[in-house]
Amino acid sequence: MRREFNLLWTATGLSNLGDGVRAVVMPLLAASLTSNPLLIAMVAVVERVAWLAAALPGGDLADRVDRRTVRVVLDVVRGVVVAVLVLLLAIDQLSLALLVAIAAILAAAESVVDSSSMAIIPATVDQSDLERAGSRLMGTELVVGSMLGPALGGLLFGVAVTAAFGINAVTFLAAALVMALNPGASNRPVRDPGSPGMPQRVREGMAWLLRTGELRALALMSTALGAASMVWTAVFVLYATDTLGLSALGFSVLAIVASLGGVAGSLVAPALAKLPLRWTLFAAVMISAAALGGLAVTRSPWVAAVLVAVSNGGVLVWNVLTVAKRQRLVPDAVLGRVSAGYRFLVQLGMPLGALAGGGVAKAYGLPAAFVVAGVMTAVAGAAVPFVLRNGAEVASEAPQ
Repeated sequence: MRREFNLLWTATGLSNLGDGVRAVVMPLLAASLTSNPLLIAMVAVVERVAWLAAALPGGDLADRVDRRTVRVVLDVVRGVVVAVLVLLLAIDQLSLALLVAIAAILAAAESVVDSSSMAIIPATVDQSDLERAGSRLMGTELVVGSMLGPALGGLLFGVAVTAAFGINAVTFLAAALVMALNPGASNRPVRDPGSPGMPQRVREGMAWLLRTGELRALALMSTALGAASMVWTAVFVLYATDTLGLSALGFSVLAIVASLGGVAGSLVAPALAKLPLRWTLFAAVMISAAALGGLAVTRSPWVAAVLVAVSNGGVLVWNVLTVAKRQRLVPDAVLGRVSAGYRFLVQLGMPLGALAGGGVAKAYGLPAAFVVAGVMTAVAGAAVPFVLRNGAEVASEAPQ
C-alpha cells in the first residue's frame, strides 16, 4: 500500500483508539455526576442528534475544502476540547451541562471527520486496492475502537478519569500530526464562485445518491440491514445474561468474539472482490441471516459465540465491498456529500430498528427479536441479485 494510505491508516487507528476509550468513559463520567437515568441517557441522545445534524453539512465541507485539512483541523479541535474537559475535571468544575455540550461537539466533529476520511481513501490508493484499504480501516476500527479502546478506557477510569480523557486528547492530537505529514492525501476541490449555497449543495448530493440506480439500491438495503442489526443488538445484553446465563465477564468475552468475527469478515472481503459482486453480497447477507436464525433457538454460549461472529463477518464483507463500490461509482467532486447522505440514511434507520427490537422482545420474547432481524436481513439479501448488475454503472454527472 502507498505511503499516503499507511499514514491515513495510522491516523485512523489513533483516533479510533481515543473514540473507544471515550465510548466507555463518557457514560461512566455522566453516571458519576448524576444518578438520574434520564439525564445520563441524555448524553447519548445528544451525541446521536449532534452526529446526525453535522453529517450532511460535513459531507458538503468534505467536497468544498481539502479533506486532509478538514481532518487535521477537526482532530486538533477534538484534542483541545478533550483537554479542556481534563482541565475541568482537574479543578472540579465539570457539570453535567458542560459534559453534554462537550459530548455534542465531539460527536459533531466525529461525523465530519468520518465523511472526510472515507472520501480521502480513493486519493491514497489505486482503484484496484479500494477493497484492501477498506478492509484495513474497518478491521482497525473494530480491533482498536471496539476492543482495545473500551478495555483501556475501563481500566483507566478505575485508576484516574483524567488519565482516560488525557489519552483521548493525545490520540486526537497525534492523529492530526500524522495527517499533517501526509500531503499526498490532499484533494484539489473545485472552487466555483457561482455555486449555490450549502443547503442547495447538500440537496444536490442527496439527489445524486437517490437518482443513481445501483447506489440508491445499496443505500436503501444498507439502511434496512442497519435497522435489522439494531433489532437484535438492542436486546443482545439481555439475551446474553438471561437466555445464555452469562455473567458480565462472559458478556464481554462474547462481545469480543463478535468483534473478531467482524475482523475476519473484513480480512476475507478483498479476496471476495474478485467474484461477481451481487452474488457475493447475496451470500454474505444470507449467511448473516441464517446465523441470526440460529441465535433464536440456541441456548449454548459457545454456539451463540460462533453464530454472532459469523453474522458480524457477513456484515463486514457487505460493508467493505459496498464502500469500495460507492467510491468507484461516485465522482470525487461529490463523494463527500454522497457518502454523508448514504451514512445519514443508515444511521437514521438504526434507532428505529432498536425501538422495534425492544418492542418485539417485550411482546413476544427475546428469541422473536432474532427471528425478526433474520427475516429482515434475508429479505434485504434476496433483493441484491435483482438490483445489482455485474457491470459497473455509469455515474451520472456530478454537481459542483
